[in-house]
Amino acid sequence: MKNGRVLVTGGCGFVGREVVKQLLEKNYSVLVVDDFSNSTPLDEFDSLQVINHDLTKSGGLLEIFKGVRFCIHLAARVGGIGYMNSSKSEILRENILIDTNTISVVSKLNIKLVYASTVIVYDQSKDIPYKEDQKSMPPSQSDYGFSKLIGERLCQSYAKGKGLEFAIARIFNVYGINPNNIPEEKLHVIPDLIRKISKMGKLQLIGGGRQTRTFVHVSDVASALILMMESRFANGEIFNVASEEKYQILELAKIIWRLLGRTDDFSVNEVPAFEEDILKSTADISKIRRLLNWKPKQTMEKNIPEIVAWYRQVL
Repeated sequence: MKNGRVLVTGGCGFVGREVVKQLLEKNYSVLVVDDFSNSTPLDEFDSLQVINHDLTKSGGLLEIFKGVRFCIHLAARVGGIGYMNSSKSEILRENILIDTNTISVVSKLNIKLVYASTVIVYDQSKDIPYKEDQKSMPPSQSDYGFSKLIGERLCQSYAKGKGLEFAIARIFNVYGINPNNIPEEKLHVIPDLIRKISKMGKLQLIGGGRQTRTFVHVSDVASALILMMESRFANGEIFNVASEEKYQILELAKIIWRLLGRTDDFSVNEVPAFEEDILKSTADISKIRRLLNWKPKQTMEKNIPEIVAWYRQVL
């Protein structure tokens, strides 16, 4: 007996594939909607259906979403910091369309929504570590972060006006093995560092690598999203999804340098930071611990050797 049908938008992407894997392990029936812009299709079987659809287009969504009990909404235009700064208008426009279309349809069909937001919504906050209940948080300077704040507000508005049941995950820097072939300009920090260090020569780091980040493994993100979907204590709440591991980018670069076996002296050329880059980004995860009894299981120390070994073969 299946637990119910779950829709995962962007389910062929980095986080989406892990969410799908864990849902299937928990005996859910899964429907994936993805346009394959940053991913390759998953193989279909009895418990998994994959539909190619661009969520910026609203046509046909009511029919596609019928029979779904939950929706984990991951679909978005997203990438590394270079892409985020070179494609601002595309990111803002298309993410608003994706979220508007998805949230409108799940509300009409009484589907519980778990909305994937981002740490970047905090980019103007001075309160470190970041907490979900900051009252004076200015709007994000980043177009991606701003689009996600609009998505959060859409969830809250549809809840008040249409009775939407929702939970919001503000996801911090995700790491792990991504089997999709991602263009260089969309690579996130760890695969981008592996690519740069593998090329030999002097390493170029934006802002000299002085930024501090809180990372979270993709399997921990997936488990948090599914728990938010299943728990009544998540309803109407916003949760930081992160670990408590903090790394400076420069520190990570030195670890990867060693794991790649480079024998030359570690050296860095500083590249000017983007205006929207965050110098320090750390998380308070006490809320998700308290309400959902969730905590991350994975550590960077345990996973980074395998991640480096995998990416050096494909980048």
